This record gives sequence, C-alpha cells and structure tokens, in this order.
Amino acid sequence: MANDADRGRSRPSRVPPIVAGAVGLPLLWVGGLVFNRGSLERRLTDNVQSRLDERFAGVVVHFDGRDAEVSGQLPAGASAHDVYEFVRHQPGVRHVRSRLQSPSTDGELSAAVVELSIDRNGQMTLSGVVPSQLAKSQLKDAAARVGGDQTIEDRVAISAAVGPIPAQELDGLTNLVSSLPSDPTGELTVRWRNHQVTISGTATAVASRRIRNAAVALAGASNVKDTLTVTEPPTTTVAPTTAATTTVAPTTVAPTSVAPSSRPPSTAAPSTSAPPVPPQPSGAAGGPTTQGLASDIAALGDIRFSRDAANLTPASSVALDKLAELLRGAPDTTVVEIEGHTDSTGRAAYNLLLSQQRAEAVRLALIQRGVNPARLRGKARGEISPIASNETAAGRALNRRVHLRVVS
Repeated sequence: MANDADRGRSRPSRVPPIVAGAVGLPLLWVGGLVFNRGSLERRLTDNVQSRLDERFAGVVVHFDGRDAEVSGQLPAGASAHDVYEFVRHQPGVRHVRSRLQSPSTDGELSAAVVELSIDRNGQMTLSGVVPSQLAKSQLKDAAARVGGDQTIEDRVAISAAVGPIPAQELDGLTNLVSSLPSDPTGELTVRWRNHQVTISGTATAVASRRIRNAAVALAGASNVKDTLTVTEPPTTTVAPTTAATTTVAPTTVAPTSVAPSSRPPSTAAPSTSAPPVPPQPSGAAGGPTTQGLASDIAALGDIRFSRDAANLTPASSVALDKLAELLRGAPDTTVVEIEGHTDSTGRAAYNLLLSQQRAEAVRLALIQRGVNPARLRGKARGEISPIASNETAAGRALNRRVHLRVVS
C-alpha cells in the first residue's frame, strides 16, 4: 500500500505518441530543407567560385539559395557586366546581384552598359549593368511602353562599380529604348556603352529611321554604328472601285394626233429660262474638290494616341480606312500634311521625337492602304500646339493626336 510519501511524489508526465509525431515530423521536414538548401548553396559556391578564380581573380561569390551575389575587386581589363554575364550563365544560377568594386590602380568606375534585344514575336530581353535602381526602373518602364511588362525578360544588374549615368543621357537612353517597334519584322538589338550605340538586326524603313534618330540624339552621328537590314512591310493593294453603270432604256412617246386648228398660228415669246450651269470642277475620277476634301477630313477628326505611345489603336483603323478612301479619290496634285502632336508631359526634346513617331505611324498606315506616298508629308510639332489645357487629364488626351491638313 502506498504511503503518504509515495502519494506526494510527482510522476513524470507522458506525451501521447500522436502529439509527438505531429510536432516532430514538421521539425524533421524543416531541418531537411535547411540541410538541403545549405548543401545546394555550398555546391553552387564551390563550382562557380572555382570558375571565377580562373577568369576573374579577386571576385568572390556567395549564394542565397540559387541567387548569387558577387563582390570583391574587379581585375584590370574586366567590367562588372563581364562578371555578371559570366555568373548568370553558370548552371543552377537564378539571379545575380553585383557589389563589385573598381580596380584601385586606375581609380575609375566601369562604364554602364545597356542592351535591349527583341525577337520577331515581340519578346524583349533587357540586360546590362547600371548604377542605380532608378536607372533600371526607367529603362524597364520604357521597354514596357513598347510591348508591355509581360514581354520583357529583365536581366539588368545594379552595381556600385559602374559610373553614374547623367540625367540627360539617361533620358536619351530611355528614348532610344522607346523607339523600338512593338511589331518587329525580325530580330533587332540596340546596345549602348561608353557613349557608343550599336544597332543591328532587321527593321522597316520607318522603324529604322526612328531608331537611328533616337540613337543620334543620344550619342551623336559619329558614335552610332548602324548595321540594320531594312525591309518593307507588305503593302496592301487596293483594287480600284468600279462604278456600276445603269443602262436606262429610251422612253418611247406615242405620237398624238392633233386636230388642225382653225385659229391662226401665234408667234412664240422668246424663252426666259436660265442658261445651263457649267459643270463644277472635281477631283480625279469625279472625286472631291480640295475644299471639300478638307471638310471631309475635318469631319473625321484627329487620330488619338495613348500616353507616351505612338502605336495606332484599333479604334483608329476605322478612321484611317475612311481617310485613305478620301485621299485615293482626291485630285492627283493634292498634298496632305500629317502633323504629330503631344501633351506637355516630359521633356520638350522627347516630345518632339514622339510627335514625329506618331506622324510616321499614320503616314505608313495610309501608304499601306494604297495612298501615294508622294502626296503625304509628315511634320513633328511636339508640344507647342495644344488644342486643350495640359492641366487636366482630359485636355492632355486631346493634345495627344495626329492632325491632317490639306496644303495643296
């Protein structure tokens, strides 16, 4: 029989097996993940570091999962971009962040480099090394305005080892990125480094002109290497409209027998009817006059654009079809000026180029619809001719336009 001392002694508590299992299994699972992650990081570090030692002595790599961070000092003759591209292409590496320092022997920072490639399907790859998140964001936003965020593969690294990009040059660089076509005819690449621009691939004559103008504005004509192959988009052939001819049968009037009158014939008074109206001048094949054409164009209104874009919208296609029909029926000597306009958002130089791109987009669309190119004249107006206040969103939307004007 247990005595009072035995009854007062505490007994060890027992944990039910099911509770122990419920707690222990997740701990084992988490422990396995930590072990596997650590093993993956060590394996990647060993493999990539050994390759870095062979090519870029002094550069050190660390891994957080499959994301690499490179640091240390760049060897002479190497750039942060070279190291970034080398590490990014190693097996198992997902992302690369650079904290490289410039060689102390020359005390200079490496040059930033930006490259944008676009394939025939509109898929873009933005790569390079820039000094700040701000520069990266501006470049990515410019690329997104061309084809949308979903089409961009972002491979741009940020490194303190590259020199700053001046604000004016960064504006020119984003303008160059924005000049790429959203509907390329083939692969196209634009590369910028050390104030030099290289353009290669395939583009239409209009896109080639637009890209080169942006490149020259950024780096100067002597610093642009242009090896683009120019191709023309298929031209839409418009069949001439054949007017249906209505054949009217001659009216036969039955002869009427008039009884001879006993009254003497009277002398007919001279006719006082108005003389026939001379035919009015008309355009080719009976088309509208110049004055009538201007009125018809004005009735259609301006071609509108989205903010910071030169792409034609589906809604503008209907207006362009009607404009092309009017111009094809106009006199052969008719010349129409296509004026591109913007709102006042952004820099004036950028807006001038954007207005040129809008005018060119409309001009090309009319040519594709069968209008003679010799009768179309593009003109960039930038932000200097608003038709509404730029203080409101509605006013800015009205100012983003292309206006057609009959000049002769």
